Parts: sequence; structure tokens; C-alpha cells
Amino acid sequence: EPGPACFGRGGEAPTVTDANLVLGRIDPARFAAGRMRLDDARARRALEREVGARLDMDAFWSAAGISEIIEENMANAARVHAIERGKVIRDFTMIAFGGGAPLHAGRLAQKLGISRVLVPAGAGVGSAIGFLRAPIAYEVVHSDHRSLADCDPLELNRLLADMRRQALAVVGPAARAGLAGRAAGREDDLSDLLAEVRLAELRYAGQGHELQIALPPGPLDRATLADLAERFEAEYERAYGVRNTQSPVEVVTWLLTLSTIAPPVTPAAMQASTADAPPGGMREAWEPAVGEARPFDLHWRFDRQPHERIAGPALVAEHETTTVLPAGWSARIDSAGHLFLEADPT
Repeated sequence: EPGPACFGRGGEAPTVTDANLVLGRIDPARFAAGRMRLDDARARRALEREVGARLDMDAFWSAAGISEIIEENMANAARVHAIERGKVIRDFTMIAFGGGAPLHAGRLAQKLGISRVLVPAGAGVGSAIGFLRAPIAYEVVHSDHRSLADCDPLELNRLLADMRRQALAVVGPAARAGLAGRAAGREDDLSDLLAEVRLAELRYAGQGHELQIALPPGPLDRATLADLAERFEAEYERAYGVRNTQSPVEVVTWLLTLSTIAPPVTPAAMQASTADAPPGGMREAWEPAVGEARPFDLHWRFDRQPHERIAGPALVAEHETTTVLPAGWSARIDSAGHLFLEADPT
């Protein structure tokens, strides 16, 4: 509330949703599975008043400018993200989820040189699906600023055991609910239903930034702590290219996370296409690669079969979002309902 102007809930400022509606990418009658009809006229008035009047543009070109700016901003952020991690971004597959991402993923992939995009089934409610599938987890954090060499293994084992008991009090009931008829009530019963991660945040003395190093399973001893220091120094050298042999390694924090084990997922599997999918209609929509509106084929995602190939330019609509398939791209849906976009080889 009040939301985009096109929602008719009092919003007066144009949003990206208003821009996508005016650009022809969103079907106003099928938005939110048809439960909310969007007001194209309100969106146009907002764009003309807030953007067009200031820049001497009509609503359509104001919307096109909004779209291009946000897509360039996303592309720049992705480039920086990849460079900071030393990755070649074109080697990756983009995953687009949420209500807005599929509307822009194709153009974003073009800007980044990415040739594959995956729009998962239920992309528009991807965060809700993730929340429902996510394991129940609880993290216990204990500050302990001192030299690692001064740590007493017996004291640390008592501390970690107490941290585990704290986490188990939160996660245990959920794990016991998953025993499905097995004898419950003892901690031993939960061993195959829980995942435990123990970490130490370590740094060289006097530094202000720590590295997280995993603790091995089982009780700690002097040899374990010495190995922990060595693994920290090796990781520090890998990250920064040097070892600071003159400074002792100190611990700042101990962390323990206990979580239920998430159910296994079925990997997405692309099937070969044997037929071209017939469009269910056509609509004029903005094609940024050529700088003008073009006819886009319309497809209802749930009418398409796994063996069919969707040729761009096309709009693949579903209940919560629309995937914009640019010209020069094609798409296929696998048996689980995942939509794969690929740049056609040229």
C-alpha cells in the first residue's frame, strides 16, 4: 500500500511494474492469476506526469527509459560481483526468480553475455517456496577474544557442548517431528536428521577482519587447535597471497549451527525439443535490443509441453510473473515445469 499507480490503491508515483505494463510485458487481465486487474491508464498518467513532462517524452518512452536504467544498474552490479570474486560471468547460468526477475532476465543476460537463463517453476513465489523448504536452523555464537594457543581444549569442548544443547532445544522438536513413528525422545535418535556446523572466526592479532574456519567433528585437542591455526594461515595465504608469521593467530568467535536436513531436490533436466510451440496470441511489447516495440508471441506457460520449443521474441505468462524471451533466444520447459532460456547459436 499504496503500490504502483496501476494497482489503483492510491499510488501516484510510477514504478517498474507500471513501466512493464505500459511496455506490453504484463497482461493486465492475468496479473496475480486474474485476481487484480491492472489499470493501464493510471500507469500512463503517472509516467507522463512524473517522467514524461520533465523530459518531453510520452508514457511509452518514459517506461522504456526506466526499464533500460534498471537493467543497466543490475548488469553493473552483477559485473562488480563477478569481478570481486574472480569469476567469468558468461560461464554461468542466470537463475531468475521473484515476480520481477523473469521480466528482465533475458535483457540482463544479453548485457552480460550470459547465454543460459533458468526460470524455476513457481518463480514468482520463489521466496515463499524457499522458506517452506528451508531447514529449521539455529545458530549459537560465543565471543571469545584470545590467542588460539591459549585456548584450553577441555574448556572448549564444554563450551561447544553447551552451545549444542542450546541449539538442540530449538531445533530438536522439529527434528523429532520428522522421526515418523520411530522411537523418539533421546538425542541419539536425531543424529541422522540433524546437520551440525562448527566454525571459528580467526584472525592475526590486531587485525579487524576474520576468516571463518570449520572445526572438525568430535572433541578438540591440542593437535586439532594447531591444525586449525595452520588451516587459517593457508586460507589467509590463498585469499591475500601472504602469511604473517610474526603475528599469533587469535580467535574472536565460536559459532555452532544445528539444522534439520532439507529433503533432497530433483535436479532440473532439459529435454530435447521435437516441435515448435504454437503461440496463443500476439502483443506489441518493447524490444530493447532493437530500440522499438515489436510483435511478441504470447504463451501461457501451463499450456506448453516439455518437448516444445518456444521461439523469441515471446512472452511466457504464468500466474505470478511473465518471462520475456528476446529475439534470438528460444525456451523450453522441462517435465518439472522449469523454463530454460538459451541464446540461439549464431
